[in-house]
Amino acid sequence: MSNSNTNNTWATPFDAGFNISGVVSLAQSLPSHSWEYGTAATALLELFSPELSEFAPAPFHQLILDPHAAPALDAALSWITLAAAPNNLADGAGAVGDPAALGQAAFLIGWTKPEYALAAHDELEYILNAAPRSAEGTISQRTDKVEFWADFVYMCPPFLAYTAAQREDSVLAQEAFNQLAGYHDVLVTDTGAWKHIVGVGEKNADAGVWSTGNGWAAMGMARVLASFLHGAAAPQTPSALADIEQWIKNILDAAMKVPVDDGLLPNYFDGGDWFGETSGTALLVATAYRMAVLCPESFGEGYIQWAEDMRMVLARHISPDGIAAPAINPLDWHDRQPVMDGSAEGQSFVVMMYAAWRDCKWAKICQ
Repeated sequence: MSNSNTNNTWATPFDAGFNISGVVSLAQSLPSHSWEYGTAATALLELFSPELSEFAPAPFHQLILDPHAAPALDAALSWITLAAAPNNLADGAGAVGDPAALGQAAFLIGWTKPEYALAAHDELEYILNAAPRSAEGTISQRTDKVEFWADFVYMCPPFLAYTAAQREDSVLAQEAFNQLAGYHDVLVTDTGAWKHIVGVGEKNADAGVWSTGNGWAAMGMARVLASFLHGAAAPQTPSALADIEQWIKNILDAAMKVPVDDGLLPNYFDGGDWFGETSGTALLVATAYRMAVLCPESFGEGYIQWAEDMRMVLARHISPDGIAAPAINPLDWHDRQPVMDGSAEGQSFVVMMYAAWRDCKWAKICQ
């Protein structure tokens, strides 16, 4: 049974150099799109109910008696809109993956509210059996055409892997891995970092190496890896865990080599004289902390020190009331005007970074 506590001061015991309470408040109040709701729900789960997150040592098969007692699930109850596919959990505005970002929360709420369990099941069925796929079987991010977005790797495969672990379903675990492999093969560049969007129609094509896109991919893969490591369902591909670990490492290695702007990773890694921005930086730093705990032999002192240095840089870019800026416009990743009053996803990424850093300290891997 989950022991999520309504007195949440225990969740933020360490001073990270910025106002985490203000960051959390904005992460809860700013979302207005399906993927933003899902990202915020996941961030709140990692911060306030870490025992339910896939990053916990034994997170699966826990009975949740009152979802209102867990801030992430309480918020998700107001964010989830039960409807028909492909919008089973929220209006995806033509996206396959975005509503799936709420799948983990819906699954957990479903322990006590059957209609949410049914919605999570229907969402899974749509993804697996109705969403467009490539000839190779890779699921599209868009409902009306085959397009591959790095963002999808955070939204959809973690839901598949988390559900696989809860059900002890190795076939579903294999499908989660297959999607990571498919996206990696389509989006990876020679540096190990990923392109943002590749599509058959090419309307949305973006071959640039977008910082936030690489964060979506790296953290999405880290969540899948955590479900495999901490659950009883693993893919049948013998090299699956090592492959995922290496793909994450390649992204972080590429990010660590990128020249910074005012200490922050630029919006695009591959040219264009972009401003440094907080969103992609925070999500990649959060991933480094998570991997330092998940795979300490591969993500040792160099990754931890980079994360620590970047966390302190980020602290300088978070206002006293908790706004992380400059951030890229989540609705236009080519916008040269940074968002200065709070990005919904960017605020959640900072929450994820804090939770990952705290957990790294609790594990006595970070100082």
